[in-house]
Amino acid sequence: MRRIDLARLGHADVRRQLAGILGAEPEAALVDEIYARSEGNAFFVEELAVSLRAGHRPGLSESLRELLLVRVEALPPDAGRVLRLVAEGGSAVEHPLLATVSGMAEDALLDALRAATGAHLLSPTPEGDGYRFRHSLVREAVGEDLLPGERSALNRRYAETVEAAPHLVRAEERDARLAGYWYAAREPAKALPAALRAAASARDRRAYAEQPHHLDRALEPREQVPEPAPGTPVPLDLLAEAATAGP
Repeated sequence: MRRIDLARLGHADVRRQLAGILGAEPEAALVDEIYARSEGNAFFVEELAVSLRAGHRPGLSESLRELLLVRVEALPPDAGRVLRLVAEGGSAVEHPLLATVSGMAEDALLDALRAATGAHLLSPTPEGDGYRFRHSLVREAVGEDLLPGERSALNRRYAETVEAAPHLVRAEERDARLAGYWYAAREPAKALPAALRAAASARDRRAYAEQPHHLDRALEPREQVPEPAPGTPVPLDLLAEAATAGP
């Protein structure tokens, strides 16, 4: 037997595969979405196409979610707990931050991480200072499998940890990470100023594609904050800035 490792599909390959599955030329937006979520995995392209055609947009179908969670459910309990923490920590989570949020003993945490990486669910970040899911769809499935209230509790723990120990996150990412954590924690009074700081930081860094995302997030919690802190923009200010955000 000879093993052949196949490279992931490119954007044009995904378009051709979708055309074959759907029997018609797919819309550009659909190709972009499935290419981004499948990361060029041909099997996931097919499953997502079927899932979206059945009306499961933007979530996962039950069958695809169960398929993605098979290896997760086979892991020891500590490894499953660590996967849930990493799923809510962002696209990647630094080891010191994960250690603090988990509250686990170092040996137990390392054993759990070794089990998760051994099952090819997590991999070290290119910088070697943290972990990320090998595939974003598995992260999505783990996140969707959280119990009611569990996601907000995990994100609240991340936010409180980063606020108490800012050095655990890179300075250029801190505002955006905090905004995401407080938003997912359903804490509008804290999500609003965090989102505004993240938008300002994105503007200062000329990350113009990122800025509208934070401004859109700020609009939702702004409506839920009865008495915003002094200096917080009124809805009209936010709408104006969101409409004009960009280069």
